[in-house]
Amino acid sequence: MAKLILDNSLSGKDDIRDFELIGNANISFPEGALKIETMDKEGEAALLCTGSFPSDVRIEWEFMPLSVDGRASLIFAHKNAQSDGAVDLGSGSFFELSFYRRKGAASKAFHVSKLIKSDAVQSFEVAEGADPLPNAVAEVADDPESADGFWYKMTVVKNKDKVFFAINDMDILGFSDDGIKCGDLLTGGRIGFKHEGAMAARYRNLKVTWI
Repeated sequence: MAKLILDNSLSGKDDIRDFELIGNANISFPEGALKIETMDKEGEAALLCTGSFPSDVRIEWEFMPLSVDGRASLIFAHKNAQSDGAVDLGSGSFFELSFYRRKGAASKAFHVSKLIKSDAVQSFEVAEGADPLPNAVAEVADDPESADGFWYKMTVVKNKDKVFFAINDMDILGFSDDGIKCGDLLTGGRIGFKHEGAMAARYRNLKVTWI
């Protein structure tokens, strides 16, 4: 039986007390929603839950892009490779769903969502699908404090050897892992949001259901 194990509005500082910021990013809560903004065009940052989640989960959140540059991703099933407990986004095992890709001319010209599987040795692009999200509306890109953007419902399901991703209940991509070609099957781990480049976005209503 499915069980809701996280229901977080992400509406204020208390809602991210169990999260860890890795890298440099500005965190704020305009209009009662989490805003993550990275300024370095070549840098990256992630806001990760400090706790670990089960292997088979449904992850849901709402997303509003605020910039026409950069890249936004969901990190899940993250296990750290460093024995000292320090988090290194370039090591360990995890899935990275890159769902808003506007970093570089090629990504801006052709919008694609990608699923990347990483282990301690290498990374694999295991699935991709057409990204229906428009660029951030001009009013929001010019004024990040504006509340005139659009919210999109994002859903990831990781169930045994399969991963699915949908936007507003429309299927975007899927992946079936044989546990051989791209390394061992990933199980449970940490969950969080990652930004690359000069990227700003809002997040709210993060839910995780054990399935």
